[in-house]
Amino acid sequence: MKETVLLYNFDDEKRTAAVKRTLILMGVRIRTVEKKDYLRPLKELLGLEEAAGAEAASRQDYDGEGFAEEMLLMAGFTSRRIDALIAGLKKNGAGRVDLKAVLTPTNAGWNSLELYEEIKREHEKMSGNQA
Repeated sequence: MKETVLLYNFDDEKRTAAVKRTLILMGVRIRTVEKKDYLRPLKELLGLEEAAGAEAASRQDYDGEGFAEEMLLMAGFTSRRIDALIAGLKKNGAGRVDLKAVLTPTNAGWNSLELYEEIKREHEKMSGNQA
């Protein structure tokens, strides 16, 4: 699989440009996920699987609140490339992205909201900011 990053809620123009510049320099495919697609499985957003006819026809666009935090999902990355991405973000002025994850067999079938809830919970637990 070609390295791909799903981007969520990167609204600051300067920061977004730095993130995208880093990914482009690394040769990574970029997909910005819109809120309406939050209910689609991650593997579908990444182009790994297409929704079956009836499933695709019945899928509703998401129109709920969503989430405001920036988040990114890396797919097809090795550990070394993840480290290079994190270093590149810092070097190119994008700084740190707190909510980030790697595609796994477990989360590939999740939707964006499920991924967000899980990595938000993990981040809070690791940073000691549990509510």
